[in-house]
Amino acid sequence: MDERESLRLKLTHQVARMLQSRSFRAMLPPLRSGASTFLVGLPDDTMRDIGERVTSLGGCAHLLVLTEVENGARVQVLQVEESAKELSDLDDDRECAVNEDTSLEMFMSAIEVGDKLVFHVFDSETIVRFINDSVQLTVPA
Repeated sequence: MDERESLRLKLTHQVARMLQSRSFRAMLPPLRSGASTFLVGLPDDTMRDIGERVTSLGGCAHLLVLTEVENGARVQVLQVEESAKELSDLDDDRECAVNEDTSLEMFMSAIEVGDKLVFHVFDSETIVRFINDSVQLTVPA
């Protein structure tokens, strides 16, 4: 396991502990699939990487971006969904708002809470909604 995957695993365990809190779970609105799936994003993940991981989770997931701060973590919650549009319904003249090679760090600098952005991978699109940005106290192991 490389350093990136070790960090992702550590953050995933931290999220799992946070999910024990009802107030934290309340920050995660229901997904269209009804499942409670999430993935942890790292700053150098590309939007393509995230799109592929969301696809493997059924096409809809919460993306959690954690940044350690003193005595806690800044938690940014996004909802990522593959478009439900048919391939023939996609606009051929659309302007790509976000390139698939954009890093998550760059993406996060361009989106604010309440925003919705679309990124395109080949002939499909993925919709990302920035839902919440808060600081959570660190949950002891």
